Amino acid sequence: MMLPHKWTKTRRATLSACLLTFWLCGFARATPPKPHLPEKHRAFFKAHCIDCHDSDTREGKVDLETLPFQITTLEQAELWQKILNALNSGEMPPEDSEQPGNTEKADFLDDLARTMVTARQVLSDSGSKITMRRLNRREYRNTIEQLTGVKVDVVSLPTDGSSGTFDTVGSSQFISSDQFEQYLKLGRQAIDEAFEGQGTEKQPSRVFRVEPENTVNPKNLEIIKRLEDRYQKKWLPWKDAVDKAVEAAENKEIVAALRKKHSDYDSDPVLKYQKADLLKGAPDPRDYGGSDP
Repeated sequence: MMLPHKWTKTRRATLSACLLTFWLCGFARATPPKPHLPEKHRAFFKAHCIDCHDSDTREGKVDLETLPFQITTLEQAELWQKILNALNSGEMPPEDSEQPGNTEKADFLDDLARTMVTARQVLSDSGSKITMRRLNRREYRNTIEQLTGVKVDVVSLPTDGSSGTFDTVGSSQFISSDQFEQYLKLGRQAIDEAFEGQGTEKQPSRVFRVEPENTVNPKNLEIIKRLEDRYQKKWLPWKDAVDKAVEAAENKEIVAALRKKHSDYDSDPVLKYQKADLLKGAPDPRDYGGSDP
């Protein structure tokens, strides 16, 4: 069956247009995203970064005036990462400089963090090599102190390469197996010292960590069970005895004075029991398994 020539041409043109559309859509999907910090942040960047780090001032030997908002190289990505870290930690802007508003700063950091994620994807896909870096000396010392309270001497750790004033450049933070052992050795020493410090305290502190994941540490379950038993067998009976003492006629004036002095005496969940020793006939916690009044 022969189709009209005009309809055939129309159909052929429509088919060509569809194929062109599909091809363009496929091309658009294949085009990688561009890591570009939105231009709306240009004023923020100029006001709080460029003043100290322009091409003339170069504080800390850092020039940000020529740093583009579109990230195309690893060097640019590393520098933007330093900016992100410095702003997040509060190191920049310095205290004696004008500080940005919280909303303005949060908006800048949010967009920059998203841009860095895109940059990592693009640069890793382009054949560039992104180095998995170790903690440098300063970072490791601070981390161990935060975790254990122990200040370690990091002189035995590998020296930190640097780029300008930055000591966290990934390409310089490589590590060998021998160097890794040095990190482990310092970590073990810090843990041993922390336990020794706990042992010399009259009342060593105890930290309970309850993991919210689906799988809970069995040791934590034992601790939680003991705490629940203590709550049921010791705390609740003593609490009931205190409640009865509060209602006793002989404590009417004492309770009235406490309520006058503490407006939250009845609403605070623990205040009533903290003041229990002021009550006449108050129960002794030692009678309920407590270690002291």
